[in-house]
Amino acid sequence: ISGPEYSLLYRVEWPLKIGDEPYVEIAGIDKLTDAFKENGKLIIPEKINGYKVKSIRKFAFYGDKYIKNAILPDTISVIREGAFRCSDIVSVHLGKSIKEIEEDAFSTSHLLANINLPEGLEKIHDSVFKSCSSLKSITLPNTLTHLGRSVFDYCESLESIHIGSGLEDMQILAAFAYKCKNLSNITVSPFNKHFRTCGNALYDTDNNQLIRAFSGPQKVNLSIPSWVGDVTTCSFDSVSLKNLVIRTPSLPSISFADFKDIDDIYCISNSQVYSSLNSIGTFAIHPIKENNLNKFLESINDNIKDLNE
Repeated sequence: ISGPEYSLLYRVEWPLKIGDEPYVEIAGIDKLTDAFKENGKLIIPEKINGYKVKSIRKFAFYGDKYIKNAILPDTISVIREGAFRCSDIVSVHLGKSIKEIEEDAFSTSHLLANINLPEGLEKIHDSVFKSCSSLKSITLPNTLTHLGRSVFDYCESLESIHIGSGLEDMQILAAFAYKCKNLSNITVSPFNKHFRTCGNALYDTDNNQLIRAFSGPQKVNLSIPSWVGDVTTCSFDSVSLKNLVIRTPSLPSISFADFKDIDDIYCISNSQVYSSLNSIGTFAIHPIKENNLNKFLESINDNIKDLNE
């Protein structure tokens, strides 16, 4: 289909299921004018030749250097693998029918700074925003149930993430939001039954697991609640801590390999953690008597309560 500034490549898909209507999948862009190369605004129509546009084809705009702003119609329900990967796109408006964003759809699009994720979106697969180094904030809708691996890894400008009420499946390979050095705020809907934040950390309450501590560029205090039984690999990646207080009596799989910037580690003196680990790398663990814990937390201005207190 041709417009005044560009031509869209597409194909008509014929569903196998009897009764379903054929639809259009956008396959790319062609015949760019100088005007389009200058303004870079792509507006995809709802219909082409009478058929609804329902998807963006796999790698349709891979590596594109001219599209800066894309407006997708309300008819599109899926963006397929690598559709905008390695492109120079800056902003994307998704329509209200979007249900699924497949692997690497926007990964390594270093200029991507703005994208809306509307209510109705259900699945974001692996590495969708990986290495989108201009992205500063993201809001996951309440309808989102699945978040794949490495979705926000290497988003160096990312400062805040909001998790909606519906998220129940968060796939973690080694870390959540790995190497996001400016991540200073993660919030979770109070209606989410599986995840929540407490102090400067995100927790999986189904598995009593610390997923990700966060601080941004400034040092913070963090106390691990007594009910936590596990931490994910690289939980403390890119985190700056003044004081880490380990309040849990047992933490068998804790890993401190990514501690780069921490002043002091404290631990309850009669806990299994302290008795099994007198030091972690070059960091000494300072013991705290259990009856002095609250007083110590007050001294470092830490007013975080256990989730079950």
